[in-house]
Amino acid sequence: MRQVRRVPREQRPLELVRQDQQRRIWQRTAAKRAARQVETEQAILDREQRLRAAREEPPPYGSEPESYEAYVRRRHAEAREATVAAAARCSALDDLWATALASPLHVSFGSLRRRVSHVPFEAGALATPLPEPRAEDFQPVGPTLPTWLPGQRAARERARRAAYDEYRQALAEHRAAEYDRVRRLSVARLDHQRREATVAAEANAHNATIDRLRSGYRDHEPAAVEQFARIVLSARSWPEGIVLRWRLNYRPDYCQIDAECVLPGPEVVPGVRRYRYVSAADAIRRQLVPVEELRRRYDSAVEQIALVALFDLFHALAPDVVDVVHLTGRLSAPAPEPEPCLVSVAAARSEWAELNTGTDPPAELLRQLDARVSPSPYDAVPVVPW
Repeated sequence: MRQVRRVPREQRPLELVRQDQQRRIWQRTAAKRAARQVETEQAILDREQRLRAAREEPPPYGSEPESYEAYVRRRHAEAREATVAAAARCSALDDLWATALASPLHVSFGSLRRRVSHVPFEAGALATPLPEPRAEDFQPVGPTLPTWLPGQRAARERARRAAYDEYRQALAEHRAAEYDRVRRLSVARLDHQRREATVAAEANAHNATIDRLRSGYRDHEPAAVEQFARIVLSARSWPEGIVLRWRLNYRPDYCQIDAECVLPGPEVVPGVRRYRYVSAADAIRRQLVPVEELRRRYDSAVEQIALVALFDLFHALAPDVVDVVHLTGRLSAPAPEPEPCLVSVAAARSEWAELNTGTDPPAELLRQLDARVSPSPYDAVPVVPW
């Protein structure tokens, strides 16, 4: 086999070198053109997909297209509603203690029981029997010819027989419909009785559980007292964003209940004072609340939550069962970090009764109870609990 000796590039003729360079340029140009073609086709496919999705998507504000003026009015309304909602949340946080004093809890074992009220059975249209067809309604109607005419007697007889057959058919249909009505009435009455029996059985089982809870509560059983105290604390309605988690421990020897609460973080305080829609930028601008105001509102909320919990426990629990409440409020922290204690107070019922809860501010009430409050709950500065 003959071997072809490769000539070095510098020894090739100038024309061959030029053709080689031109071929390489054409290859690179073709590759770039193919890449641009692929990108163009992909962009076309994406645009067609977006247009198809826009055609299939229903209009968000009804079947009619929204005008620019209506859009601007809607955006202004959204900004006003957001501003009102933020102001309402701030007002609710500032008035936690006043709201609790104005609406004390009324939780007792009697209020926890379920009362079974008998619901009368309503049959509706099934209680009314269907009207029975009458024979006179099926008599032949219309003008008749004299009987002496040929064929009239037989025609009248055929008409009477046909009317009688229609009457018998209607009577059979009525009996079948009436039987079905009575059957459905019996089924409906039986279903109603079953529902009544189920509701009564559930209420009796619930009331038996409440009776056992009350018996254990009177006997100072820790589990019963802790469960009833949890029911009391869960009955309080809090503003949006405040979710409290409780850990309770009852000490019957001292008539003391230890309540440890996981407090909400500073994010519960709205950080925006006002929302304003700017049509030129088609955006809603926010006016932020100063940090000092956020700090003051959150610190006050922590103090008020502690006082509200003391108020509810002393108000709902019997004096012979709970005489001392030891309350600790902690801020949630990811494990294994310790939960910082923001407020801790131990108060006896006699000390609580001596407070002027209607006039003194929350900070002063906690000071009179010798409570340990964080110097800056907003910054999660911890204190040593009692």
